[in-house]
Amino acid sequence: MFTKYSEISREERYFTSYLYHDIKNNPSAFEKLLSKLLCKSIKIKESVYEAAFVRDILFCNPKKNELREYINQKYQKPKAFEKTTFDLLLILENYDLIIIEAKAVCHFSNEQLLQNIEIMKFIKEKYIDLGFNREPSINQIGLCSNRYTPQKINKKLLFPLIKWNEVASIYPEHKTIYQRACSIFKDRIQKRKTTCPCDRADFLCQ
Repeated sequence: MFTKYSEISREERYFTSYLYHDIKNNPSAFEKLLSKLLCKSIKIKESVYEAAFVRDILFCNPKKNELREYINQKYQKPKAFEKTTFDLLLILENYDLIIIEAKAVCHFSNEQLLQNIEIMKFIKEKYIDLGFNREPSINQIGLCSNRYTPQKINKKLLFPLIKWNEVASIYPEHKTIYQRACSIFKDRIQKRKTTCPCDRADFLCQ
């Protein structure tokens, strides 16, 4: 019998929620990690967990009807725009954006990454109408196990990666949480054959 839920959780949102709070409490540690990864200075103004960015930024926008019409005409899956949530959204002091797509058990999805890129294009195209003073730089970053090397990702969608064990090293207070996020990817491969639907990869990735 488990003694803590943290010992059995396989949900990436669980692990990402810890990272969200760690970034809020100590942004400088994550800023250093990102600065090294992206080769530029990073200063975080705000971190947002499970951010439905398009939905929220359109809700109070006086041009929301025009912007929705633009999305409907230009993009293949317009209905997905306002439903899409970013696992973590980092708004930098200069209002550049960093989108973090996190995985624990699952693989990255080409479909999801492409949807994120479509939203990134929309933000850049309509940045003035969305309230930005200039066109923001937007980076998409993957967060996953060090045991996972994405091999089926479309080359056009490749993006920088942070591994959960790197997060464990900069936020030692929750080291065991992040180490579990890192270890369960291998666990999934070993236990692929199962009669329990909640352990199936296709179920978990929905």
